[in-house]
Amino acid sequence: MTEILELPASEWDPAAAASHDALQALERGGVLWFPNLRFELSAQELALMSSPLGSKAKNVSLDPARGEVRGVEASDEERSVLQAMMSRFGRSTALLLAAVLPKYRGELRQARISYRPSEIEGRTTSWRKDDTRLHVDSFPSSPTHGTRILRVFTNVNPHGKKRVWRLGESFEGVARRFLPQLKRPWPGSATARCSSTPSKRRASASRRSRR
Repeated sequence: MTEILELPASEWDPAAAASHDALQALERGGVLWFPNLRFELSAQELALMSSPLGSKAKNVSLDPARGEVRGVEASDEERSVLQAMMSRFGRSTALLLAAVLPKYRGELRQARISYRPSEIEGRTTSWRKDDTRLHVDSFPSSPTHGTRILRVFTNVNPHGKKRVWRLGESFEGVARRFLPQLKRPWPGSATARCSSTPSKRRASASRRSRR
């Protein structure tokens, strides 16, 4: 069973929040849970929650390097509010991780920030994109090249509806279960896949071995 460690922090920049237990739990594949930590929204941001944003994608994303919001059809004003909200969330998570996990300082690289305006349950989608199924967050289009993914989630549902998670087994358990079924990649397959499919970069050897 996945380990869940409850932490008392109620601020995104908590003083003296470093926790050896938090680091060890995370390194063992566990989940850090902050039940008292809320991401407060402004009046404009709350109004955005009920706005019928048009999007074919399940997530709105923000590239922190470019400040570009993608995956949504919205007015310039709505985009500005989205950009400000998502940027603030990115800064908040950086403060939290630096405080709770000081040994990770200088080693983390912030990737895209995402906002999901509608839940996936009940939405027509393919089984590959169905987030109600157990899945991993490393995708063929974004090979990790040996790095690990650390994700920070917060629920901003304006009506207080809970976000329910199903947690799978450890990576070691998944690897033991599926590795014997995988075929070894043929020479040159990473280059061929990168040129023929919409991959953001060339697949790594470790990523190919897990396909």
